[in-house]
Amino acid sequence: YTKERIAQLEARDSLKGWKFEAGEVVANKEINRLQILFDEKPEEEVRNVLKRNGFKWACSQKAWQRLLNQNAIFAAKRVLKSFGKEIKV
Repeated sequence: YTKERIAQLEARDSLKGWKFEAGEVVANKEINRLQILFDEKPEEEVRNVLKRNGFKWACSQKAWQRLLNQNAIFAAKRVLKSFGKEIKV
């Protein structure tokens, strides 16, 4: 278990964010969250999809976020792809 956890932490530390056409995804390692930042308030449909994929609005961060892990990366890509946002990793 310890070796597996170390590998997970190392993978998390190597995560980088990426930009898409209406904002960016940030791997905020200080608070251990994957954050999606939009240039403008996303439409209700987008917000609902974010919620269904485990993202919650954080007023203090002005970002949609969830725990920083590999599942969060997959969820963020799935959300953006579902709305045809260009994903540049």
